[in-house]
Amino acid sequence: MIKKRILLIEDEPMVRELIEAMLEMLEQTVTSFETPVEALTYFEEKPSEFDLVITDHSMPTMTGLVLAQKIKEVRPDIPVVITTGHSSSQIQRQMEGNGTYLVLEKPFSLQKLEKIVQSV
Repeated sequence: MIKKRILLIEDEPMVRELIEAMLEMLEQTVTSFETPVEALTYFEEKPSEFDLVITDHSMPTMTGLVLAQKIKEVRPDIPVVITTGHSSSQIQRQMEGNGTYLVLEKPFSLQKLEKIVQSV
């Protein structure tokens, strides 16, 4: 697998730590944030530092979709994966016409995460 630099945004500490550990098991480089605002600020300062963004959809201050749109305004070519514990078809409908994003339903396996990371 090609090593990628991944920006991870997840507001639940245990879930963030688990996803980060899974990505590290896949030998990926991970920079993680708890809040979308912190992540966006960092990304705006260093947009070329990342190959992929993985963000939770449901967060208190900003949804993952809004965050993804703001990230794409800075760097339209970056792949974004939105994780959700809700129906992926509901999230897909919200994303129609909003660029190219992938949805990853929680809970997901290491193999599913690996497949997503490889595909982008």
